[in-house]
Amino acid sequence: MKNLKLILTLFFLLLTNCIQGQNKVDYPFEVFSEITLNDKLSIVELSNTKLSSENLTTYMGTPNNEECNDFTAYSRCTLFYDGLILKYTDRYGSFDFDSARLTNSIPNISYEGTNIKVGDNINLLSSIFQEAYHQRGTNAEEEHSVRLGLIDTSLVLEFIYNVSSDLIKEINISQSNI
Repeated sequence: MKNLKLILTLFFLLLTNCIQGQNKVDYPFEVFSEITLNDKLSIVELSNTKLSSENLTTYMGTPNNEECNDFTAYSRCTLFYDGLILKYTDRYGSFDFDSARLTNSIPNISYEGTNIKVGDNINLLSSIFQEAYHQRGTNAEEEHSVRLGLIDTSLVLEFIYNVSSDLIKEINISQSNI
């Protein structure tokens, strides 16, 4: 029975790694608290469940569009900005960040004075996120990713780039609320 559990655990770890492409490289809280979205809100603040949709629009401005689906116990909303899609869930009055996706060169991620945006060369990350850059991996045939994780949490920052051009296609920030 122990061998079966070990085999199943190893199988699921291997399967998870294959699906995700590159394993995330964990960085400490201090690094993630200095990574900002549009030089306004740190990634840690963005994922903070004490943040509200009203506070979010204070930092990010009024979205171009907002779509919300109301369910019995919660609502799930998506805020659309130019090149930025923010998703959150409001459960029982508790605001929970789900994800952010940067899709064009208007929004950016900043760290240590470097702005990183869609369309930049992935080599820009080689000096500021060295370990994650050197462990980049494949998540699809023409795409690779560089994944950073906040240590001991489910918060992940992922830079997806085209392997042929080395240009960043999308930047994702996600957090599992499980």
